[in-house]
Amino acid sequence: MPKGDRDILKADCEDGFTRIANLLLEALALARLNGVQKGICLFLFRRTYGWNRSEDAVTLGEFAEACGSSRSYISRQLNDLINKNLIRRTAYEPGKTPVYSFVTQVAEWNPSCIDLDALINNASQGTY
Repeated sequence: MPKGDRDILKADCEDGFTRIANLLLEALALARLNGVQKGICLFLFRRTYGWNRSEDAVTLGEFAEACGSSRSYISRQLNDLINKNLIRRTAYEPGKTPVYSFVTQVAEWNPSCIDLDALINNASQGTY
């Protein structure tokens, strides 16, 4: 039974947790992204893996509220993450909420945002 620590903003796994592959977290820590882009990724982790899903329909308004930013800025940052191949828009139809997922094959991420050699080095050195 949850302890209710969420009401006092104290983190406790009994109140819920998100299961994420370590490699994704390690890659995100090393990724050259701005704060809003990392916030988008964290929010999408929660909306997908937090509910044991690989993708979810998320509005710009939901991203904006979760990241404390405007819809227009979120739109630009989401497009940048899509262009960098970190996030994939798996479904989009005008008038419907787009569906997003992560690109879990980190080697497919744009090299401008991730140093794969550093990621491999960190793994072999036991940094993570």
